[in-house]
Amino acid sequence: MEISDLDKAVVNGNEVPLSEEIYTEGKIFKLFKSDDNNAFLHSDALGVTVRYTGYYATVIAGSRYRAQSCGLCGNFNDNRTDDFNGPDNTCANMSGNDMVKAFVVRDGSCAGVGSVCPSSA
Repeated sequence: MEISDLDKAVVNGNEVPLSEEIYTEGKIFKLFKSDDNNAFLHSDALGVTVRYTGYYATVIAGSRYRAQSCGLCGNFNDNRTDDFNGPDNTCANMSGNDMVKAFVVRDGSCAGVGSVCPSSA
């Protein structure tokens, strides 16, 4: 699913209008527009909601992901002091730029991601 604006989305290559009506994809995801400024992609089964305003997206992860995630948004364990660690936790208190470098998937493979702490240089 791809939401490019608040009026339409692309689902499996087909453009669908966004409206207040819920568009369900495979009964896993619900895609709907709640008002003129917000579109949502929601999955009860996965416990994830994505809100899109036309300018930015907000990802809301369910509680079952607590302390189970990693990445640019932290690890969701309510301890802010370890949110800026690299993928394998060897790189601590990284800058935002270094976090992006650490989580880049190169050559279409996750092999080697986070194996070296990036340098800000």
